[in-house]
Amino acid sequence: MLTVDESIIELRKYLKKLSNVIENNASFTFFKVKVVDKNRIDDILCCIEATFPDEYKKLLKQKQTGKYKSISLYHSLRASIQRKFIFSSEAYLIRYKDAQSFIAEFSVILEQDIKFLYNNL
Repeated sequence: MLTVDESIIELRKYLKKLSNVIENNASFTFFKVKVVDKNRIDDILCCIEATFPDEYKKLLKQKQTGKYKSISLYHSLRASIQRKFIFSSEAYLIRYKDAQSFIAEFSVILEQDIKFLYNNL
């Protein structure tokens, strides 16, 4: 089991990896979207979700975000990344500018929310 600080470091590492995959591993790029291999994105998202603390995972499953902005950012990030590509079921159509801004903002706010969650338990 990871401590709070260790999990935050791991999450930032995976978010950076996600950002690099989006920027550098696109099959091709349209105007505002990139086509990226679905398995690579799903693997990184799985690692991110596995690194979340258990209490935070419970909050992610709830529909109400309440006082945790990072939860709504994470859902927005997933929505911008996991769009189906109509020509291939093995690729995602990613709004890469939106995804990069969500990743940057999520990385900053996540630490605050996790520490707030643990301080109020």
